Amino acid sequence: MSNSARQDYSHFTDEELMKLFQNGINEAFNELVIRYQKVLYYRFILNIKIKQDCEDLIQDTFLCVSRSKDNYLSNLKFSPWLYAIAGNLLINHYRKKNQLITTCLTNEPADKQLLADISLHQANLLITTRKAIAKLAPKFSRLLQLRVIDEYSYNEIRDITGLPIGTIKSRIGRGKIRLRESLKMYKKEY
Repeated sequence: MSNSARQDYSHFTDEELMKLFQNGINEAFNELVIRYQKVLYYRFILNIKIKQDCEDLIQDTFLCVSRSKDNYLSNLKFSPWLYAIAGNLLINHYRKKNQLITTCLTNEPADKQLLADISLHQANLLITTRKAIAKLAPKFSRLLQLRVIDEYSYNEIRDITGLPIGTIKSRIGRGKIRLRESLKMYKKEY
């Protein structure tokens, strides 16, 4: 098939592209990569600051999407599913780096560049916040995850959950109060 006869997938929604990919049309997956690689890069670079690690995480994210394509439910929005995968990979990345730093701080040979590039405080804060959110009641934790961690707008959360915006705002507000209390307790422990 020549380039001029290739299907243009740019007009399809993300959800339609994922459905096509589930049906074996790999070009649909390529369109998703084109749409989201820059977004993922900027999300990762804000957190980890190391270009190569960001590129590796992007590749791992799309690899997970490809491997998990049959787990995607086409009646749900694609982007929250993608961002959940990316967020989990980011947490795993922080955990691995945290283990490396712990090893370095216990008199093992240290990579000074690694220590300079990694914000241990930022990694621990993200992990702690995620743990605290996960301990909240599900009606609060899911919405806080979408708003605070995944940075979705209220309209996007409405589309994902089907809840009215007033309910979403109310639960997020009450969830933030509970989260603050939980994080205060964590602060007292350390």
